[in-house]
Amino acid sequence: MNRTYREMTTQEIIAALNAAKFCWLSTLNNSSPYLVPMCFTFRWQDGEFTFLLQSSTQGKKADCLAENPQVMLSVTEDDEGSVATVLAEGRAKLLPPSCHCQRKMDIEVTVTEIS
Repeated sequence: MNRTYREMTTQEIIAALNAAKFCWLSTLNNSSPYLVPMCFTFRWQDGEFTFLLQSSTQGKKADCLAENPQVMLSVTEDDEGSVATVLAEGRAKLLPPSCHCQRKMDIEVTVTEIS
């Protein structure tokens, strides 16, 4: 199978993120990768991408993020055979819950590199 790889424009990245239903969040569990699917929203403001995810305050993902905030997000959108993959590297910040449920937390990922 021949594929052509090229750098996506910002508008193509935004379109792929808008079309995607979920992302894969990769954290580190000690020195091993820990990968989980998550729903997300994103913001493009002042030339920077920020992702917002929601998670439980307890569990392996929360433990990994508390220990090491460096993360990678992968988003793949398949549009009638044309596949667009967005990779975003960044730093996660655990935020207080945005709802009244104390078992949930928001995770804000400030992107340092995206392609």
